[in-house]
Amino acid sequence: MTYNHKDYIVQAIEGVLLQKVNFIYELLIADDYSTDGTREIILAYKKKYPLLITLILHDKNVGALKNWISLIFNPNSKYIAFFEGDDFWTNENKLQLQFDFLEKNDDYVLCYHSVNVLLNDGTLNHDFIRKTQKKDTSLYDLAVWGNYIHTCSIVFRNYLNRIPDDHKIYLCDYFLYMELTKYGKIKKLSENMAIYRYGNGVWSSKPNNIKQKFLVDNIYNILKTTDDDTVKEIMNLRLDSIAFYSLPNYITKIEDTTNRSFDFELNEKIPISILLNVINKKIILKLKKIILKFSKFS
Repeated sequence: MTYNHKDYIVQAIEGVLLQKVNFIYELLIADDYSTDGTREIILAYKKKYPLLITLILHDKNVGALKNWISLIFNPNSKYIAFFEGDDFWTNENKLQLQFDFLEKNDDYVLCYHSVNVLLNDGTLNHDFIRKTQKKDTSLYDLAVWGNYIHTCSIVFRNYLNRIPDDHKIYLCDYFLYMELTKYGKIKKLSENMAIYRYGNGVWSSKPNNIKQKFLVDNIYNILKTTDDDTVKEIMNLRLDSIAFYSLPNYITKIEDTTNRSFDFELNEKIPISILLNVINKKIILKLKKIILKFSKFS
């Protein structure tokens, strides 16, 4: 998926074209009405590789979510890999390695790998964003740790037709992974085979309070759609944790809001039951500190 990625889209496409594989694949590019020259570049690639490349060209800007959905539900292939047009693959054997693993391991639904992070100043770092030490993870690991998978690293079985229609309105990459892991496990391969650009994309350039709201919204969406009591318990614990540690930051952001009422903003982010629970915990902690201080003078 791409939008105004003129400076990056060639590297993204070339990373796909360099793949050495023993199977047939197709490159789909969904462009969200780019106006910076990105569309002209992908049209030139389409002319050069007419059988390999398929373009989804929106005639107006539909937004990142709708653009992604138009891309992700298009293939009827056995496997899918996807990423944004500002990231790129660095290993010519990436797809073959992931294909081979999934072909040999029916109990896994998705595999991914390590990536490096490229900063705006050109510095290349080890991944400091999403980490997990485990090679084998499951639905419950995703529930506990959130999204620890970079999209530019994944290949998954195309089980998208198994996602209920009423769940599709909540789709994002994290929600998708939660849905997929109902049908199998996740494997992290040891190879580092992609670059994630930090600070350029739609997500990494957003302020932290927007990211936090998105996280909370996703937790609520999972609570609405899961029948797993363990997942529900984990998600509610995560909401309590977010509320407890982030409430002062929320209030600061909310007080600066000019176009919405304080009550609406607060209730949108944190339900009143959690808010009261957090306030109660903070009062108890304050009382404990007072008692401890008093005991020192006794």
